[in-house]
Amino acid sequence: MTNSRNEKGFTLIELIIVISILAIISSGVAYLVTTISYMDPFKAATMLNHTMEKVRIESMSKTEKSYLYIYNKDEAIYYKVSSNSDAERAGLDVESGTKLGKGINVYYKEIDGVETKLEDDGTICVYFTKSSGAFASDIEYIRCTARGKQATLFCVKETGRRVIN
Repeated sequence: MTNSRNEKGFTLIELIIVISILAIISSGVAYLVTTISYMDPFKAATMLNHTMEKVRIESMSKTEKSYLYIYNKDEAIYYKVSSNSDAERAGLDVESGTKLGKGINVYYKEIDGVETKLEDDGTICVYFTKSSGAFASDIEYIRCTARGKQATLFCVKETGRRVIN
């Protein structure tokens, strides 16, 4: 008497091993995609540029002035639009701000100043005049850097316009 079974298919162990390998590979890919998107200085400069334009339009059209705060908390860069001119009362924290990116370094230069790195708990405040939309703050440029790449947001004080290079 022979016990003849036609064994087709996978065993449970083989299925568990394949699923484990796929989970490891997919988590690695997800990590790389997240890391790359967090460390894109051009994307960070573009987000700041769009937010600056929003603040500029709000400042010219509303009775209340708007301020853009760019700040560093827990080694990550955030930005927030506020109607409060005092950074301490504007509520600059991790929960209320929009994350610009982790791994991004931000440098800025004020007119006739030196380039300064935005350190932890540091703040940059950008605001515009109501009448013309020109920069009321003295920022000459804001530079975003990550992994050897950089994007610089040049600010034209007289017009309130910006150029990304």
